[in-house]
Amino acid sequence: MNDILLVEKFKKKTGIDFENTQLLKESITHRSNGDSGSYERLEFLGDSILSFLTSLYLYKKNKDFSEGELSKKRSEIVNRENLAFVFDKLNLDEIIIADRKSLKTLPDSIKEDVVESIFGAIYLEKGLRGVKKFFKLLLKNSREISDEFYAKNQLQELSLVKFKKLPLFKTEVYSNEKFKCKVYLDGKYYAQSVGKTKKESEKKAAKNALKKIYKESV
Repeated sequence: MNDILLVEKFKKKTGIDFENTQLLKESITHRSNGDSGSYERLEFLGDSILSFLTSLYLYKKNKDFSEGELSKKRSEIVNRENLAFVFDKLNLDEIIIADRKSLKTLPDSIKEDVVESIFGAIYLEKGLRGVKKFFKLLLKNSREISDEFYAKNQLQELSLVKFKKLPLFKTEVYSNEKFKCKVYLDGKYYAQSVGKTKKESEKKAAKNALKKIYKESV
């Protein structure tokens, strides 16, 4: 892809026009491509910028939130799953520069890195005002976060208060490449669930355990 087409494609996806084409190319180049430059340094910068913009946005929007609540909300936006989701929504795979023989499909870790590196590149070219535009686009295309996102943390906090110990999550491979997780509180079985990943099964099981605890307390 030539430089002019790359800039046009990026603008079509993000609404942002790059003058420094080399900076844009660096932000979307994976080291597998073999060139000396890759997105890794820009990712380092972009990670901090994204965290700052998210913190500022949440601080202004949620005036009644505690520090802990703000941290949880921030993690909804900057976690790997959401950044990979945004990457896919914007179809950024179409412009990534990488060795496609070794990287036939991009893992979520690379998708996350690329989104962060783009934040770094936009900041260097456009400054804070320009990068805020990309941040708004990220918010617009972020996934909806279910109650399961907080369930594991909530169950851990509740178990510490009630039993003075953390819950036990026993997870094993289930059929069709799925995982089954069983939750135990104070040695007692409480709930289970199945998910596509170990993390998903644990969150769902935690949510089911919370439901059971709440019913018991009614």
